[in-house]
Amino acid sequence: MADDLGFADTGFAGSPLMQTPCLDKLAHNAVHLTRFRTPTWCAPSRAAFLTGRHGWELGLATAQGWTALGGEVVLLSELLREAGYRTAIVGKFHFNPAMRRRHPSGGAFGCGFDHQHGFLSGETDYYRHHPTWSRDGKSVRERGYATELFAAEAERLILAHARRPAPIAPFFLWLALNAPHTPLQAPRELEARFSASLDPQVRTYAAMVLAMDRAFERTVGALRQV
Repeated sequence: MADDLGFADTGFAGSPLMQTPCLDKLAHNAVHLTRFRTPTWCAPSRAAFLTGRHGWELGLATAQGWTALGGEVVLLSELLREAGYRTAIVGKFHFNPAMRRRHPSGGAFGCGFDHQHGFLSGETDYYRHHPTWSRDGKSVRERGYATELFAAEAERLILAHARRPAPIAPFFLWLALNAPHTPLQAPRELEARFSASLDPQVRTYAAMVLAMDRAFERTVGALRQV
């Protein structure tokens, strides 16, 4: 899942600027759902994915403060775990920490996830990271660009799962990137791939989209290895 990505900000959607070779290849053999509406901020889409219900139905009508789901809401991760899946979330969660008490199933993080790596807030500095940055619910300090750290974790989890003793359970991994959500920050080497004549913010945003696409490419590459 990408975060606040413009609907036309991919190569397959027709952008002459954005570089998304991985998504373009996937889209070539994919079903495109183009007749829908989504809120202009991220939490309702995340809640809809996790619950199968509209954000407005869950009470997510504002971008201010924490977002929360009640204990009566059934989460996709919980259902899949009950069905025998190993479950993991990597990236941005963006729900009130109280959800972990309301949905205690799974590993130390809860919410039906056996493994977790990322942060809970709506946005984070890509290099300094949010105070809620954690692994399996425990605070950790890491160095590096957030999108690249999440890609490495997704790759590690997929390969580690494939090495588990038989019989191997099915695996559900929610790679929930925060890219290209603000703040606009990108590695300089990726910004250098775009013309210096561009507006600085557009150039940084394009580099963030490229970093996002590379994260998906690394994850898909891990799947193809197994």
